[in-house]
Amino acid sequence: MERARSSILKTVKANTLLIERLDLVVEVAKILDKALRGGRTIFLMAQGPFAFLAQHAAAEFIGKFATETKGEERRPLPIVALTEDASLLSAVGSNYGTRHILARQVVTFVKKDDAVLCLTLNGSEGGLREALQLSKERGAVTVAVTGQDADDVEDLCDLCLRIPSKSQFRVEECQLIILHTVYNVIQDEMARTGEFEKTGAIIRFECPNCAERIAVMSRFAGRKGTCPRCHVHITVPTPEPSAAAQEPAAAEQRAHMRFSVKDCVLDVMRLKEGALGERLKGHLALEDLSQGGIQFLHLPLTEAADEEMTLSVGDRIRVRLNTPAFTEPITGTGEVRRVEPAKGRRGARYGVKFLALDSEAADKLQKLEENVVLRNVARAPSASSA
Repeated sequence: MERARSSILKTVKANTLLIERLDLVVEVAKILDKALRGGRTIFLMAQGPFAFLAQHAAAEFIGKFATETKGEERRPLPIVALTEDASLLSAVGSNYGTRHILARQVVTFVKKDDAVLCLTLNGSEGGLREALQLSKERGAVTVAVTGQDADDVEDLCDLCLRIPSKSQFRVEECQLIILHTVYNVIQDEMARTGEFEKTGAIIRFECPNCAERIAVMSRFAGRKGTCPRCHVHITVPTPEPSAAAQEPAAAEQRAHMRFSVKDCVLDVMRLKEGALGERLKGHLALEDLSQGGIQFLHLPLTEAADEEMTLSVGDRIRVRLNTPAFTEPITGTGEVRRVEPAKGRRGARYGVKFLALDSEAADKLQKLEENVVLRNVARAPSASSA
């Protein structure tokens, strides 16, 4: 019991003494934060029993650790642990010797302005000094967190933080506290500069195809997906400040995107010498709609069908189509390419190819066709291919 109590008291004492070196702990955090903001990589270098600390810290920087930032998310940070694992001991150690395992990794990965953080008791581990020397030569910033005796590596470091203990156990415990503190300082700085995303923020929007209301976390802004209801491809909108937001274009002012051709209202006028002529009277039923043209059925209003205007192949017409999809109609000019008698009734079926579409009409047709929003379409031969 007394031995256990003594061990805990020694740990508490060593940790308490870290307060006296708080300025150095913060300085370590600033060095690493500067490297990260410069797009560089941090390498945690360690051997033997200190290797697990390097691997543990790297995992926390890549993942998430601090509970103080609940409800927030940050990007993974490029932290790599340079240690000795079984494959390196076998592949590198057998060919070059175990002293060169860290050095070979430094030559492979470390670049100018990267940061190398060394975890050691006193720097006497085999190959550690050589690896730090190579890091300096390659232009990296070098930092060491060591025990009380660090004469072997201090001259190779831009900053050396000595823990006031010679015990390996106390040094390891203090190094873990220092790493967690450094992590928190960097994370707090990222939160202060707005690099965190509030994961609790919700983006709510409507599917442009079926008007299904969709809610997603804000971190998915700009990503592609599918509507859970109609399964068309969608892109999650990116919110804009209200001051920067613009009014939607006519092609984006949609009401209902899922509709039948029976819900469309068609108006056709013949063109004579470029001017509007007589309107086609009777019942006009849209049967097919594409970016190339339309097909519609014309049924006269009266028995005296011969007295009403009809269309012939080659006639130029003005088309105005109101759909439930948009607040403004789709308008343009076209040419009659096909005329067929209506089966079993008076009237005719016309195939029309678009010659010119008015402003944004082409965009509207493209959106309708891409989203496959028209139902109950009679897929006769395309008017555009006639």
